[in-house]
Amino acid sequence: NTLEDDARRIIGNATRYIQNEPGANAIGSSREAFKEALAEIDDEPEAPDATCDEPDSEGTRYFEGMGYRRGSDIKSEKLVWLWEYRIVKGALNMIAGLPAEGKSTIALDLAARITRGDELPCSGGTTEQGAVLIMSAEDLEKQTIIPRLKAAGADLSQVFIVDAMVNEKDKENKRLLSLATDLEKICGLIEKLKRDRINVQLVIIDPISAYVGEGDGHKNTQMRALLTPLSKSAEKHKFGAVLISHYKTHAEGTSEFYRVTDS
Repeated sequence: NTLEDDARRIIGNATRYIQNEPGANAIGSSREAFKEALAEIDDEPEAPDATCDEPDSEGTRYFEGMGYRRGSDIKSEKLVWLWEYRIVKGALNMIAGLPAEGKSTIALDLAARITRGDELPCSGGTTEQGAVLIMSAEDLEKQTIIPRLKAAGADLSQVFIVDAMVNEKDKENKRLLSLATDLEKICGLIEKLKRDRINVQLVIIDPISAYVGEGDGHKNTQMRALLTPLSKSAEKHKFGAVLISHYKTHAEGTSEFYRVTDS
């Protein structure tokens, strides 16, 4: 029941009480009638039914706490390319390969082009100008990342580099940033930049294996649990996330796909 429904019921009960018990025959005053009506209202609102089939504002229904949606309630959307046929906006993307094959160089060249709103290689169209968020646990900022971005012509005012180490209280005791424990901070930073009218178009995580905490960067189930919230944030804020990954060791001779993921 809504508050308006409760108010109507209170007034109705009080009115009927006065009409049916007028004058000296009344058992109590109208004030007492209001008290009695108020006492009938539950102190706490009813909890939502866990098996309710009525959709919420996003079209989600629930069965025993599990959400599901009818296909007819889901609006299809076209893919929006950050780099046509290669990097999708609003989703996770991966660049994988052997060491020293140019994975980071490709990612930083893409970053530089995005900061300028420039044309992309291989007939990939022209990208929308925006900012880039970089998380790098291997390359040094001053000696590697910034020189590479400068050489690629990046607008450095649109580049934001996240420290690989993080601390909450003690500045002397830092730990490695982890998607398992710090993903809310990363997503919060993206939202903060957006509030500051800084449009983050690309997030680079290089390499992804350095940010999985104690997990295994090649285990599908572990990685999905870590990356699903990042995927949701990418979808919400419409940025493309590029994850840099090394090939698995001792996987030579197998399919390129299985050299990236667990079998």
